[in-house]
Amino acid sequence: MKLLNWIKGVINKMFKNDVKRIFSTDVLISSTMAEAIKSWNDIVGGQPEWIDKEDNIDTINFAKFITSDTAKKVCLDIDIHVDGSSRANYLQSAIDSFKKVLRDKVEDACAVGGIMFKPNGSGNIKNCINYVANNDYIITEKTANGDITGAIFCDYIKRGTGIYTRLEYHRFENKLYIITNKAYYSTNDKELGKEIKLDEVPEWNNISPEAAIENITAPLFSYFKMPFNNTIDYNSPLGVSVFSNAIKELQDLDIAWSRKSGEVEDSKHMTFLDSNSLEYSKTHNIKLPRFVKGIDMGVTNENSIHEHVATLLTEQRINDINSILSMISTKCGFSQGQFILDRKTGHITATQVEADDRETIETIKDIRDALKDSIDHLIYALDVYATLYHLAPAGSYETSYGFGDLTYNFEEDRARHWNYVIQGKYPLWRYYNKFEGMSESEAKAIVKEAKEENAPEEKPGIFNGGNQ
Repeated sequence: MKLLNWIKGVINKMFKNDVKRIFSTDVLISSTMAEAIKSWNDIVGGQPEWIDKEDNIDTINFAKFITSDTAKKVCLDIDIHVDGSSRANYLQSAIDSFKKVLRDKVEDACAVGGIMFKPNGSGNIKNCINYVANNDYIITEKTANGDITGAIFCDYIKRGTGIYTRLEYHRFENKLYIITNKAYYSTNDKELGKEIKLDEVPEWNNISPEAAIENITAPLFSYFKMPFNNTIDYNSPLGVSVFSNAIKELQDLDIAWSRKSGEVEDSKHMTFLDSNSLEYSKTHNIKLPRFVKGIDMGVTNENSIHEHVATLLTEQRINDINSILSMISTKCGFSQGQFILDRKTGHITATQVEADDRETIETIKDIRDALKDSIDHLIYALDVYATLYHLAPAGSYETSYGFGDLTYNFEEDRARHWNYVIQGKYPLWRYYNKFEGMSESEAKAIVKEAKEENAPEEKPGIFNGGNQ
């Protein structure tokens, strides 16, 4: 896997020099943007440049927590419906599989600014979408407003000592959508290698070297881009990481946390003895506790034992860390106090979003809107492939979306609805269905059974069989 990742890095570097020769096109990524993406990958991968083992500076990888928490909020109770025809049913099945991995892919996009969703034409509905990371594609064309219209995708197969690479080039030419495929083989991990025929690789045997498609209005891939201004490279169509504006604060947090950890490490109890006392223990075979250390300087016969008691600046450290976390929250587009160090547990957590946390709500909404736009483009591409490969009958479709309320509190909602039940304003069976996880039939059966058991018994009377 390390070799394959290394090959991917080589391929991306090779593009800048050789892509014009291979496809007679240009590449739209600057060295500044490439370096920024590498830095974000290193940071979220737990290897930021500021790690310093000699100075005991390590990382708690808070960037990973930011991307994970952001993705969780974005995908909260996400619901995607495609309706209208048999074609819509096929598209819904593909999106259902897509939803199972969506949160992970949103997290990946949050880390490095974006991710590609690309149909592969497979008849396997569970594996018909490729999720292409930034190391595996290169942008070749864009519109004036930054929409990507041309790209080259890389596919790799490692077999034995060789690497097979397929380059798939998408672009518009003369009102046609053109897809060109080229394959290469190399035993040298420092070069792309020689060009080979696609049918020399069993997995690519059915792929056409080139296809021209009519009546295509959008690329057959979708780029999910973080909705933040790219101030690193204004000309780049690529997005930026959700934490790109808080790199300095992430470094400060790692330093502050490392100093706190070092202080705790240094706080272990130690007793220092003079060399004569240590020699006596050795001579008489006396085993000393692990917290006993030997020292000569500053220890006299009158003061042969010295206790070391470290001072813990816990309160000041926590205040400093929370101050940094507050700035990280702000610079990542969230409300101040979104991230906080819990003084009781010692864990950094994301606080619940409240109704007045406008910054957090607006940032998540912006990312959700960008996600919906990218899914719309993905569904369009899936629809085109379904027609090209006869995967489902032709038909129209409509797409709708739903997301969970960020300010929703389950326990508060439960208590409110229970009051409605007590006041007779909400059916009890609906309460069981909504908050106790029962099906509608189970809930109604329990309510009916309880009503029958608690019904008062009828007493004999003159009209129901009693004595007159």
